[in-house]
Amino acid sequence: MIILSYLCRQDVTWSPVEFSSFHFVASSIFEEVIGVKSHECMDKKEHIAIFTTASLPWLTGTAVNPLFRAAYLAKDDARKVTLVIPWLKLTDQEHVYPNNITFSSPAEQEKYVRQWLEERTGFRSSFMIRFYPGRFSLHKRSILALGDITEVIPDEEADVAVLEEPEHLTWLHHGKRWKIKFRLVISYQLPLKNFPDLLSAMFHGVNPRFLDIGLKKESNNTMETSPLLKVHTTLERWYGAKGYKELLKLLGDNQKELTGLEIDLYGTGEDSDQVEEVANQLEITVRVHRGRDHADPLFHDYKVFLNPSTTDVVCTTTAEALAMGKIVVCANHPSNDFFKQFPNCRTYDDSEGFVKETRKALQDQPAPLTDAQRHELSWDSATERFLKCAKLKKEVKKLTKTPSKLFMSTSLSFKRNLEDASALIHFVGTAFLTKQPDEEQCKEVGLSVPSKKQYPSRKWAF
Repeated sequence: MIILSYLCRQDVTWSPVEFSSFHFVASSIFEEVIGVKSHECMDKKEHIAIFTTASLPWLTGTAVNPLFRAAYLAKDDARKVTLVIPWLKLTDQEHVYPNNITFSSPAEQEKYVRQWLEERTGFRSSFMIRFYPGRFSLHKRSILALGDITEVIPDEEADVAVLEEPEHLTWLHHGKRWKIKFRLVISYQLPLKNFPDLLSAMFHGVNPRFLDIGLKKESNNTMETSPLLKVHTTLERWYGAKGYKELLKLLGDNQKELTGLEIDLYGTGEDSDQVEEVANQLEITVRVHRGRDHADPLFHDYKVFLNPSTTDVVCTTTAEALAMGKIVVCANHPSNDFFKQFPNCRTYDDSEGFVKETRKALQDQPAPLTDAQRHELSWDSATERFLKCAKLKKEVKKLTKTPSKLFMSTSLSFKRNLEDASALIHFVGTAFLTKQPDEEQCKEVGLSVPSKKQYPSRKWAF
């Protein structure tokens, strides 16, 4: 489940502190977004810039989902779309990207990304790809932006910004404020619990290949019928926040109740050795394998998919498993609310419920997906939901003049002054943590080289 959050350049203000916490209400912002005077505007084709913190060949949700979003938003040519992704130095590529895949230039990586996408969608999309300088942080286990990445988009194209994984994009952002640069900012809040008055929907779809796999298996009736109690779970990279600890604890606490169960874990990452060590200590059979593309034929014959994570809230693999016609056992959690409409989704509240639903899933046969259910999982449907909730139109009215003030408002509004003061504190504070891109990275992505004068950075920030 993803929550859409909205910011308007003038009518709505939001401090970086609030941006980090992600606990804000979206109910009244829609009306304010439209409040632009007609004599200040001109009609033009809408431009949407999608910023994210990862890119292929890293098969993580924040690499795959924004890519498909860009392709499907640009599919009807009703708007201009640009996907903005990180460009890593070779040492970071070697650490992050699987199977020893590296690139010597952004153009080479773009070619790889487009080929991967077209093989899965079956159509060529007209969206643009631009790169910003990035660095992989071992401390945060994430790719962080270097410098002011809003500069990647020219001011004349700064209509709408979509921030995927906004907490990572704004942790150390030291540059122009997003809502100053763009007319409208749309961010995805990842809900770890329920909040009142929030607009909630699922704005991700699945790779069309997974729907094709499900249809083929259904028509051939090839779902596993072996008496072996085999299930699987898969993650592109193992690390603590991705849910494997929850799974291993559930298995360890219920070994007697799950006697005879065979589990295959697929994943790669910094914690691989720790996962294997814990798995080997269990009495039930748990095999640990290197990560693979979830569409790999190896996964087709599994009937049950386990995903106990309550932190990997994009839930890409859950949607993919349902599309392939598998039974999914997952936690009763806000991030899984969208999937409860599917009969093959089984949720649990506690350890006892996990055992019950897992054993029942092994005994049952998956229910065939209806055409309507397949559509709900598709990117076409996800794009329809996105456009409806964001209220984006084919023609956008854009301000002809950009507000010139950066921080302290002359308004008498006490709340506005507090928010601007908070922004100033964030701006100054991040200056001591942010690393600037080097000259080589800037030239590679086509950005101007930053000035030699830089703020000192702390080693622990990276």
